[in-house]
Amino acid sequence: SVKKICVGGSYIDLTGVPPQPLILKNNLSRTVYRDNSRRRPVAEGSSRYTGIYLDKSAGKWKAQIMVDGSVRSIGYYEREEDAAEDYARAAFKYKPTKGGCETYGGLDLGGVPEQPLIRSRTSASGYKGVKAMKGRWQARITTTKGTAPTTLGTFDNVEEAAEIYARAAYYLDQLREEHTVRITGGGGGDISTWVAI
Repeated sequence: SVKKICVGGSYIDLTGVPPQPLILKNNLSRTVYRDNSRRRPVAEGSSRYTGIYLDKSAGKWKAQIMVDGSVRSIGYYEREEDAAEDYARAAFKYKPTKGGCETYGGLDLGGVPEQPLIRSRTSASGYKGVKAMKGRWQARITTTKGTAPTTLGTFDNVEEAAEIYARAAYYLDQLREEHTVRITGGGGGDISTWVAI
């Protein structure tokens, strides 16, 4: 059976890229990758792997990666592990690790450009998605409606926490936008059931 199911869009070319260790969201000890967030259990029904999402409307696991500020599709898969395998190969090709870790709360922000900080009058920190945490600043973002926020990381500087939140918000907006384009011509769907971390 075919494990990769391409349904339109611009797909990553993995020709010639060797197999790589699978990249877990919160336990990356098998690889050179690390996660900047505090360790958290993966939400029920979500993938254990970075860059992998369950597209409920298609009933498939989707692998995708941020490259040069844009979300690029890798493919749709029957098996979660097959999707994670190709994501790891794409990360090897497009995201060399020598520049440091760019994973926050399971979100791969390596290709996400710097974003304007999002001010908030209601937050004590002055920034949306940032709160004080034992003398430091914690960035958190909601990835799926009705679920608890995902912790992106805890930082010494409030502006650094706000910067990571702004980049994560941009990344999730890009995911929803890409999915909206795909489902618009295919009978519709509910984005809130698709973006799941």
